Amino acid sequence: MTMTSAMPKRLRVAAVVLNSVSHDIRVCKEADGLGQAGFDVTIVGIRDRRESSPRSLRGPNVRIVRVDIPGWAAYRKYLGESRRSILTACVTLLLILLILGSPFG
Repeated sequence: MTMTSAMPKRLRVAAVVLNSVSHDIRVCKEADGLGQAGFDVTIVGIRDRRESSPRSLRGPNVRIVRVDIPGWAAYRKYLGESRRSILTACVTLLLILLILGSPFG
C-alpha cells in the first residue's frame, strides 16, 4: 500500500485595523512574527493620505490590503475614540469588504 503525502495547508490569519497599517508597529510586528512562523497573514486597513497604495507586501507571507472608504477622515473624526465606536467602525469595514468582495484571493 502506497501512501501519498499531501502538502499541509498553511494556516491563514486576517487582521482588520482602522488605519493604513504601515505605521502601526504593533500590528506589523505581530504579522511579521506570524509570517515567520509559517502563517499566511493578510492585514486589511484603510487607504488614506499616509499610504495610498491598495496592496503591498511586508514579506513572503504577509500581505497588506487597503480599502478605499470615501469620506473616511470625516467619519473617523465623528467616531472619536470610544471602544463602542471603534467596534462599530470595524464592523462597518467588514460589511464593506463583504459587499465589495474578498481581497484575500
